Amino acid sequence: MHLRYTKQFLSLALIFGLMTPVIAQETWNLSAEKTDEPPAQIRYDFDAVKVVYGLNFKADPQNVSPDSWISQLAGSEKKIDVLFGAVYFYKDGQHVGKEHFLKVTGANGSRRFLENSMKNIFKNPGDSAPETIAQFFWSAKQLDGNTIVKNFDPPVVSSTLWRSQNPEGPGGVTQLKLAFSNDGKAANEAFWGDGIQENEYLGLMDTVNEWTDPCTSTGDCLVQ
Repeated sequence: MHLRYTKQFLSLALIFGLMTPVIAQETWNLSAEKTDEPPAQIRYDFDAVKVVYGLNFKADPQNVSPDSWISQLAGSEKKIDVLFGAVYFYKDGQHVGKEHFLKVTGANGSRRFLENSMKNIFKNPGDSAPETIAQFFWSAKQLDGNTIVKNFDPPVVSSTLWRSQNPEGPGGVTQLKLAFSNDGKAANEAFWGDGIQENEYLGLMDTVNEWTDPCTSTGDCLVQ
């Protein structure tokens, strides 16, 4: 397996409902091997949001510690509901950025996360499309008013999502895998290292509901 990836740090505030996020974003172009922390506080200016992609599915535990935060959230039901989405945000009618979010729901409640970083995993050198897209989310990124704050006060927990597809065939997700950690900092290192993760869940593909706004292919994603 060959890795070719770009590291991104992004920010999202989800405050109203399931798919009605208010968002904010900043991107740093940093090397994957060694990075500096982004500023502790970043203030953003935006006035409109459009949801352009949604992926909802159920997932089953595979190797989960009863002491993990995800096990406690899942409760006796053990299965979880997962909502992954992408939004565009605007200022004065101009598209100024894109953001991803993850919401995990179990019998004992739910948690929302902001995407911190991502990488593309290619099956063969020279492939134009990745076989898997991996995205890392953690609780260290928080909303305080209209400011996104990096807060590493413990506990910092995390979620990782892998979306696999067939790069040589029709589009669409072929496998969904997640991992959840009580130690977000260690999980972040694993994400950029050997990729080993704990508390794994597998998505149930017969429960997948995927939606994409046609504007993403026409380039006309204006807020109505």
